[in-house]
Amino acid sequence: MITIFGRMLLALLLSAAAVAAQEPPKPPVTDPEDAASVNVLVVFTEYEGEKKVASEPFSLLVETRRRIVQSERSKLRVGMRVPLLVHGKEGTPQTQYHSIGTEIDAVGQILNDGRYRVSLVLRRAGVYAPGPDRKATDWSLGDQPLRDTPILRDFNTEFTLILRDGQTLQGHAATDSVSGRVMKIHVTLSAVK
Repeated sequence: MITIFGRMLLALLLSAAAVAAQEPPKPPVTDPEDAASVNVLVVFTEYEGEKKVASEPFSLLVETRRRIVQSERSKLRVGMRVPLLVHGKEGTPQTQYHSIGTEIDAVGQILNDGRYRVSLVLRRAGVYAPGPDRKATDWSLGDQPLRDTPILRDFNTEFTLILRDGQTLQGHAATDSVSGRVMKIHVTLSAVK
C-alpha cells in the first residue's frame, strides 16, 4: 500500500516540477518609482533682433528610469527631401536630394530628488535660396523651385538638462551666420500621471 501511495506521490511531484519548468520566468518585481513616462516639449524659436519670427514645438514621450538605458532612446523625425540641381564632372545637370527638417533624440533618467535628467541630440537642416534682393531667405514647400545655387544650412547640438516636473529651461542659443537670426531652444518637462 505504501509503495503504491509512494509511487503516486512521486508521479505527482514529478508532473508538478515538469509543469513549473515549462512556465516562462516571471519578471522581477520592480518598484513603480523606478520608471516613469515624461513628456518633453522642445521649442525652436528664431528671432531677428528682438522680434520673434518663427516658433516650432515638438513633443516626445520619454521613458525614464533610475538607470540610463540607451536602448530606450525616444526619436522624432520630421522633414522631407528636396531636389537640388547640381552639375556633374562633364557639366551635365543632375538632381540630388537633400534632407531637410528636424531630428530629435532624447534619453531620460529619474534622479533621487524627484528631478529628471534629459539628454537631447537635436538636428535641424534647411535650405536658403537667394531672394529678389539676393539676400538669403528660407525656402519652404510651395515656394518657387530653387533655380540659383541654394545654401544648405545645418544646426546640430547636444546637451543635458536637469528639470523638475513642469519646469522650462533654455538649452542652447546660436546665431545663424547667413541670415543673422538667433535660434533659441527651450525644453519643458511634464510628468505623465
